[in-house]
Amino acid sequence: MAYSITARALYVDDTPILEYEGPSDNVDHLTVDSPKSRITLGVKFDSHTQPHQLSFLYTDGNGLDHAVYPGWFDDEAGPMGRTVTPIAKLPPSLLAADKVQLYVIAANDDDEVPNLVQLIADIEFSDAFRDATRGYTAPTRLGAKPEIHHVFRSDQATVNPIIPVAFSAIAAGLLIVLLGAWGTTLGSSLFRSTGESTMKTSLLVILASFEYTFIRYYLGATIFTTIFHVAVLTVPALIVGSKALSLLAKVRSTTAAHA
Repeated sequence: MAYSITARALYVDDTPILEYEGPSDNVDHLTVDSPKSRITLGVKFDSHTQPHQLSFLYTDGNGLDHAVYPGWFDDEAGPMGRTVTPIAKLPPSLLAADKVQLYVIAANDDDEVPNLVQLIADIEFSDAFRDATRGYTAPTRLGAKPEIHHVFRSDQATVNPIIPVAFSAIAAGLLIVLLGAWGTTLGSSLFRSTGESTMKTSLLVILASFEYTFIRYYLGATIFTTIFHVAVLTVPALIVGSKALSLLAKVRSTTAAHA
């Protein structure tokens, strides 16, 4: 047995548009005046052909569809599939159509029971409704698109160039003060023997390399390059520095003993 709608009711807000008891193929026409309106649709079926699947379909007839799925409510005459659909919940592209049709679709997984697709109402929108929803513009599906212009970001602001130069000058000055202090304190014994001279010279070269690395960083080298160079210099600096400073301490102790 095919599905059969035994009763249906259609409301816009609280205003009844149609109420039928018994089967009817009539298609009603309704006009929506406000985007805040609600469409209420309820249908009942013959109890022997209760559908397993039920949906209400809003469509423009050109492939743009929006389905809503009603809930079931029991009353004295049996279960009713009913839903309240706010107009604002419908897709803007569907509301821009000249006319929207409302279908009831009932289906079953039993091939022996034909599916039901029945047109219930034609929905039109008033001029007041169009004025209230005028902001929607249908997208261009085909054709040329506007040219894309990419704006590249400018370089990030940095400190005044004089600041890194000043820091570099201060670091170089401190290195010169250190070397001068060593020369004044140790005098000619700073490079007294070949072995000591090699170790002390290596320490001075490593210190100068650290200085050069940081000056390059202040003048624009990347942080990763700076970290790599510092990592390479750290191990020899610890080894050579420890031995060189021990030798310098011995030289100073010897010099103080002969003074």
